[in-house]
Amino acid sequence: MTIRTPRRRRAVALVALVAATLLSSCTRVVDDARGVAAQPGQLFGSAASAEDCTPVDAELVDVPTPSGVSADADPVLRIPQPDGWERISALDSDMIRFVMRNDELASDGVAPTAVVTLESHRGELSAQAFFDEQRDQVSQLGVTELELTDTTLCGLPAVRGSYMSPLLGTAGPRRAELLSAVMFTEGRTFGVALTLQSADEEDPEYQRDSQEILDGFQMLPPGAR
Repeated sequence: MTIRTPRRRRAVALVALVAATLLSSCTRVVDDARGVAAQPGQLFGSAASAEDCTPVDAELVDVPTPSGVSADADPVLRIPQPDGWERISALDSDMIRFVMRNDELASDGVAPTAVVTLESHRGELSAQAFFDEQRDQVSQLGVTELELTDTTLCGLPAVRGSYMSPLLGTAGPRRAELLSAVMFTEGRTFGVALTLQSADEEDPEYQRDSQEILDGFQMLPPGAR
């Protein structure tokens, strides 16, 4: 079994946190899977199915595959795009797969943003070990109040929760909502993370949109488009 090195895993976790900071400094923006408990330590496969995903009213859009990566090699990722949320491609990379923001919900010039990151490594790792390592790596970045609960995403083991992010400049820490899931397929383990933040997390429209985005996010096997 091949496990991603801590340095690489830490870099992936850092990307998810720094994305909000870069967007904030450059553009003045910051960045339920169904509650079925995953079995601790279970191995996971590619048995994800659209029938096991949570339906939502918002339009689902495909997360594009980076240039040079076969669309049949990576999992299919889909994200709900409620009205007012616009795709931002400035930070697209092998790790940052999708960013969108809603300028209409901006507070003090800062708009809420959703960021999708994807990582992969060779070999199969138990879901529990994967998420334990993820918690450790994110905690080392200085986040506080990290609270994650086991759940599922389209039938895959997942965790969902929140943390206080320290990477938002002089505005101080803000709460980030996190959904992360893992899939083993074609000899590789994939880990996806969806992170949402807002300068005004009490805004009822943001709360409704963020809930819909997190609930309706999909991770399906390669070739499932």
